[in-house]
Order: sequence, then structure tokens, then C-alpha cells
Amino acid sequence: MPGTPSFDDERFTQFGMLVEGYQQVVRALEDTLKSDCDLSMPWFEVLLRLGRSPEYTLMMSELAAQLGVTSGAVTRLIDRISAAGYVSRQACDEDRRVQWAKLTPAGIAKLEQAAAVHLSDLDREYFGRLSDREVSAVSKAMDELRQPLGTGL
Repeated sequence: MPGTPSFDDERFTQFGMLVEGYQQVVRALEDTLKSDCDLSMPWFEVLLRLGRSPEYTLMMSELAAQLGVTSGAVTRLIDRISAAGYVSRQACDEDRRVQWAKLTPAGIAKLEQAAAVHLSDLDREYFGRLSDREVSAVSKAMDELRQPLGTGL
């Protein structure tokens, strides 16, 4: 059998381990968010991003960009979270095309509950399993990978 088949390339294994490790951690984090807080990971991500924004508010288009989803997907997501009472949608007075998403008081309370649970899980599932040096290396690598190719950042 001459040569190594391309599908046996070690790069597939290395990237596969990255994906599998990420999925394992996210499953564990989401399981606890669901059982302890009745939140899915996408809902938590929305609440967290709004909670970390000035006045707990973001333009819907900015929220979509941060989440890496389409404007239609973020609209559907916000509609469901809004129906639960955690977020409100607000029109922009200056530009009718702009919509804002804002945490409600119930959303802030839910985020406070979920953040405490999530931090505990992060300590157990991620930070507690890697050394400080490994966490730093992963963070540096992921920061590099999240930049669009060719931006020179």
C-alpha cells in the first residue's frame, strides 16, 4: 500500500480533538444551564451579551454579528426570549430599520442566576481541567482563529 491516504492525515485527528473537546465542554455547560436555570446555551449567550452591553442594550444587527447568526435567526431567537419576559424589543426613533434588544428586570435576574451556575461549571469543565499556561495558550490560539483570514490582526 504506497503512501498514506489523505484521509489518514494527522491534521484531521488534531482538528477533530478540538471539535470533540469543545462539544464535550459545551454539552456539560448546557446541561447544567438547562437543569438549574431552564436556559439553553443560545438564550444564555443572548442574555450574557446584553448584560455586558451598555444599558443592557444592543442593536439586533450587532447581536446577530456577535452570535454569528443571520438577522432573521436573531429576530426569531429574540422573539422567543421576549415571550419568556427576559428581553424587550425597542424600535429606534431615528431609524425605523434599527431594532434594539434590551434585558428586562426579569432577564437581569435570570442572567445573575445563570451566570453564577455557568461560572461554577466553567471552573469545573474548563479552567479546572487545564493549567493557567494551557488556558492562556488556548485563548491566544482562539483569538487568532476568530480573526478573519488576511486581516493582519
